[in-house]
Amino acid sequence: MKPVAIACVILLAACGAEQGIDPIDAGSCAVSVQFEPADAVAPASITARAEVFGVTGVLTYRWTVTHGGASIATTPLTPDSRDIDFVADSAGIYDVVLMIDGGAPSCLPWQGQKNVRDPGATSHAVRLRFTAPSAAVPPQERIVVVPGGADFATGVIAIDPGTSLPIAVRDGGGALVPSYVRLTSRATPDATIELMTGSAGTDRVVVATGRYDALVVPIGPGPAPTAIANWDPATGVLPLALATAVTGRLLDGAGQPVAGARIAIGAPIDGAPSTVATTASDGSFTLGWQRGAGATLAVTPPAGLGLARLAVPLDELTVTRPLTIRYDAGHPARDLTGIPVRIGGRAATGGHVLFAVDLGAIATATDGLTTVTATGSHREQVAIDPTGHLAAFRLTAGSGRAFVVDSGGPGTVALFDATTSPPASLDGGAPRAVAIALTDALGAPLTEVVVRATIDGDLAHLGAPGATATTGVDGGATLVLAAGAGYDLTLADPRARGAVHHLRIGGTETSLGPRVIPSAIAITGDVRLVGQSTGLADTSVSALCAACTGLDRSRPLGETTSSAGGTFAVVVPDPSAP
Repeated sequence: MKPVAIACVILLAACGAEQGIDPIDAGSCAVSVQFEPADAVAPASITARAEVFGVTGVLTYRWTVTHGGASIATTPLTPDSRDIDFVADSAGIYDVVLMIDGGAPSCLPWQGQKNVRDPGATSHAVRLRFTAPSAAVPPQERIVVVPGGADFATGVIAIDPGTSLPIAVRDGGGALVPSYVRLTSRATPDATIELMTGSAGTDRVVVATGRYDALVVPIGPGPAPTAIANWDPATGVLPLALATAVTGRLLDGAGQPVAGARIAIGAPIDGAPSTVATTASDGSFTLGWQRGAGATLAVTPPAGLGLARLAVPLDELTVTRPLTIRYDAGHPARDLTGIPVRIGGRAATGGHVLFAVDLGAIATATDGLTTVTATGSHREQVAIDPTGHLAAFRLTAGSGRAFVVDSGGPGTVALFDATTSPPASLDGGAPRAVAIALTDALGAPLTEVVVRATIDGDLAHLGAPGATATTGVDGGATLVLAAGAGYDLTLADPRARGAVHHLRIGGTETSLGPRVIPSAIAITGDVRLVGQSTGLADTSVSALCAACTGLDRSRPLGETTSSAGGTFAVVVPDPSAP
């Protein structure tokens, strides 16, 4: 790992260790150190100036400066060495210790750090998420801007200890309603708080200072879920909105009612989902919904009919009018019950098959004035019996992929076409060995790197097996993966010679290498509660991308836990690395 620097931004509670703030107080002795220049770029001459308060007598000053464990020479600027200079030839963190002798009362040693930036570094914003071991401290985030090329010290990061407040969920009539509640900070929207109110609909929640966006989902039948924007926790009450009734009927391709289907509207952006309904014998349903733009109504038909799941866009429909959702004629069901299932020519037993079929527009929905098309899909998981045959299953005519998993091994992907008739069998290839070779930026093999493979894409599901391997002395490792399946590979070096890295491998690749693990830098600091002089121990610290969206926004760049004294060092990719 190379030395580097990182600049702080306004959302960082304490703007960097190099400012010399947070003087150590021993009785009435207070010590403060200021560095010049505030933003140092290597190579640089750094001036450190000390101020001591509350002490009488003659003082002498003894400075120690180190960088990467090596001692750095200092030059006195005053006869008593109160002020000194030192030369920072390279970027990184410079550790500074000041011992003060003489005077009364005596002063404790002052310890601090000075960051020096790499002149050619590029910068990325990083979110540091702090999750304390106690639920009495709410999760919080701070943002730092990270120039690459060397490590960076944040200094002390003070997080809000939170305030415990009572809350109550009430319906329009004022009655208390037991509910699931999710609170999203408007200041740091990726840090959320979740809780369940008690049977009486009340509870207490510990929140940081500021306002929140709330999602309230009542438990059991009754009021609809509600989204509340810019909620002030001090009010203590989460009012459930008066919901719009969404009614309709579900019909099959012959115009006959479909009973037992699950109907629900997913949450739009900044909105709430609907209640969940099951269609009656006449295909009718009624939902409660707090309307929002960009929502989709989902239909999950009962098993055994061979009907696909539907996604109905709602923006063009008037949901206050009765809806009629109808499967198009001409999409018959195919019965796959009992067909043989094989992996590499052998019978697959004791496992399951996940079907992934996308059918396009196979249904319509109308409010009586406007008609929209609805798309269909299958994502069903079906058991394999002990003889290697598929359990009872029907699907809509079409083609797709089936991920076959038996009692052992990585499984396989079988392509099938049930457009005109059921396939005679589901046959996938034998597992494939995938070789990977990893090196550092200089081309040296990286040993002991842990490589984890996880199924991704339309075949990803909880029952999908993964694979793990560790690189040997030559930097190589071999993973046994399912034929035809795509994977996300996570490369994690426990020795922190490189940052956590993600690769995607397709369904046919058998070799990856040599691949370079991105260079890493460390973000170090001390986490404390506001107003506390001691560190917050055992706090989870996650570094996340601040500018990313989707999966990359929630996937950590690095993770660690603070020490007993509250110090942490989280390793992240070097923004300046190619």
